[in-house]
Amino acid sequence: MSQDPRKLCAAVLIGGRGRRMGRSKHDLLLSDGQCFAGHVVDALREVVDEVVLVGPGDLPSSLNTLIRLDDTEADRGPMAGILAVLRYHPSSAWLVTPCDMPLLEPEILSLLIQGRNPARLATAFRFEHSPRPEPFPCIYEPACRELFEQAMKSHASVLRTLNDEDFQQLPTPPLWSLFDCDTKEDLVLLDHAFQGPAPKKKSRSGPRHG
Repeated sequence: MSQDPRKLCAAVLIGGRGRRMGRSKHDLLLSDGQCFAGHVVDALREVVDEVVLVGPGDLPSSLNTLIRLDDTEADRGPMAGILAVLRYHPSSAWLVTPCDMPLLEPEILSLLIQGRNPARLATAFRFEHSPRPEPFPCIYEPACRELFEQAMKSHASVLRTLNDEDFQQLPTPPLWSLFDCDTKEDLVLLDHAFQGPAPKKKSRSGPRHG
C-alpha cells in the first residue's frame, strides 16, 4: 500500500458511451471471464485501500459491493467523473483510471504512486513523443477541485485546464501496460493478450479515450 502521508483513493470511470466500440466498455468480458472494469479494480485494490466506480451502466455482481458515484453532469466526459470523486472526498488525492485499460498492473500503478508529487496538481505518465502528459491513469490532488469546478462551467477538458507545469511527469512504462481498448479491432488484440504475448498496437501521439 502507498505510504504517502496524504490520503490516496482510486476511481474507475465507467460512464463513457464507447462510441468507437459501439457500446459501453466497462462490462465487456475478456476470454478469462473477467470484465474490463473488474480487471482495473483488481489492479487498484493492490495499491490503494479504497476504490470507487463513477458513472452509469449495469454492473456484474462481482462489482456490486463497491461504492458507486454519479458523474457530476451527464455526457460531460471524464471531467465529470474526476470532479465527482474530488467532491466525494475533498481532502483526498485520487488515482483515476478509465475502465478500458484492463492490462494495467499493480506494478505500473505503484510507479505512479511512488513518483507522486503532492506539490503539483497531478502526477502522470508521458509518452516520449506525446505533446502532453497522459490524463489517465493519473493522480489528481485535492487542489484540482477548484480548477475543475470552473472547467465544468466552460466545458473545458482536463488537458485544457491543466498546464504541463501542473503535472509531475513520469517516464512512460511499457506501452502495452497502458493499452486502451477503443474499438472492436482493439478488443481482438486485447483478447490475444490473455492468451499469449502483449498486444502490438500502433503507437499514439497523445491520449484517446472515449
